[in-house]
Amino acid sequence: MIARKFASTRIAGTRITGTLVAKTFLVGAFTIFAAMTAVAQEAAPAAGQTPPAAGPAADQIFDATLLLVDETYEDWIVRCFDVQVIAPCDVLHVALNRDTQQRVLSVSIAYVPQNDVHIMQLILPLGVTISKGATIVAGENTLSSIKFVRCERDGCYVEVPVPATLIESLSMIEGSTMITVWAYIEDQPIDLPLSLNGFAEAIAAMQEYARVNAVTPTLPQ
Repeated sequence: MIARKFASTRIAGTRITGTLVAKTFLVGAFTIFAAMTAVAQEAAPAAGQTPPAAGPAADQIFDATLLLVDETYEDWIVRCFDVQVIAPCDVLHVALNRDTQQRVLSVSIAYVPQNDVHIMQLILPLGVTISKGATIVAGENTLSSIKFVRCERDGCYVEVPVPATLIESLSMIEGSTMITVWAYIEDQPIDLPLSLNGFAEAIAAMQEYARVNAVTPTLPQ
């Protein structure tokens, strides 16, 4: 049952090593970057111009050798990719089942310096009630009923721009917070602990790396 699966979760920052593991976790960044196109580009390219890539090609993102930055801040990882995109960096946190070592929660946050926008991707286990969404608990800046965009074999996905106030609130929380979902079979809310150990340092470092490495689209004259 999904409740028992969540109950056996431990929090762990997972370093990306090896192509097989990279395929599992780095694909999330590709999806986020693709979603950023509508958020980050303020003007359409002129006729005949090719817009800058929203993110690495799928065959690139799977290659762990493309990592320019791979730093661990307690339970969070900062990654930047050697690609010419508008948002080349993200922070990543992964929660694993203590018994099976399978992922039950993944949180990735990327940053678009051009628009000062953060994009968050959550990957949650199958078996959640899609219509009720997910909630990230952050005090007065709690983000409620975030819509799922799809479910695949590895879980159900949330991909959404998040306000700066949420990032600031999460940065100030000590220890951990909760991501709440609704279990479909049990028909009850389930609180998933989200470690914030190292989050403030990781998000600050990632933003600086993004400002240095991001490509700014050339607007038509």
